Amino acid sequence: MEIRTFVLLVLTVIVFNNVPCSGIDRGYYWRDYKWTIPADAVPAGKDSNGQETYIGQAYMHTDGLFVVQIFPNAKEIFASSYGLKKATAVVKILCSKNKHKFSWLQTNSKYFHQNVTSENPVIGGYNHRELVFKGMMHVGRLIHHVAVRVGSIDGFLEVAKMNYVHAGSLQTADDFEVLLYNH
Repeated sequence: MEIRTFVLLVLTVIVFNNVPCSGIDRGYYWRDYKWTIPADAVPAGKDSNGQETYIGQAYMHTDGLFVVQIFPNAKEIFASSYGLKKATAVVKILCSKNKHKFSWLQTNSKYFHQNVTSENPVIGGYNHRELVFKGMMHVGRLIHHVAVRVGSIDGFLEVAKMNYVHAGSLQTADDFEVLLYNH
């Protein structure tokens, strides 16, 4: 087995495991999403119809794990992963027994790292595509056209932008909120 394939396999098993890794209890976990919203799912905010949406995570084979927005009545899920891609493989939904411990912190691409230094931002995924663009991503949201949009914050870059999907296209934002888990 090629070393890169082995590393990706190990990373996938660790991140997608519902049981906390190495005894670390982060207070949240990713559960398999089977087109039904579990009772312990963490809400992200309302869509333009006033319906609650949720935070998801999709594995994109050549790119990594990306934050996605789950609309309960939608039949497809799209990720902002080097363009707009339909999530066809493994999709997870963010869950917690302690939903009250989550909060959203307003920040922006320029001050993201400074603003989260003493915080606990939720880990939403991992970009493994390229050497330069490789690293951990966090859960972000913003209001766009009167609706909440959820996406990935490129926390591994010096200028941490948020990428999300809107109206069938990839969007990028400099001003956004990052999801925190307060122990």
